Amino acid sequence: MMHGPFGFGHGFLGVFGAIVGFLGSLILFAIIVAVLFFLIRFLIVGTKAAQLYLDTHRVVAPAAPVVEQVTPPTPTTPTTAAPRKPRTPKTPPSSDL
Repeated sequence: MMHGPFGFGHGFLGVFGAIVGFLGSLILFAIIVAVLFFLIRFLIVGTKAAQLYLDTHRVVAPAAPVVEQVTPPTPTTPTTAAPRKPRTPKTPPSSDL
């Protein structure tokens, strides 16, 4: 069986297959580039958003605690509380079945 006008080569279907294969690989390459672009963009935007969130919600530690010198009041009369009466538990209600 002879292919082409001179008996060698791939013929029309071989050339058509090469073109389809080239276009398919070109589309696959474009898809890979687009996925990488969106992945990198997502990571960059997510990192910036996280940094902005941390900047706006950062907890600021106080510079120094304020210590006031408080003198306790001098009691004039000692106050003692009356002793409490111990509590007795209530009796549970009887249940007649």
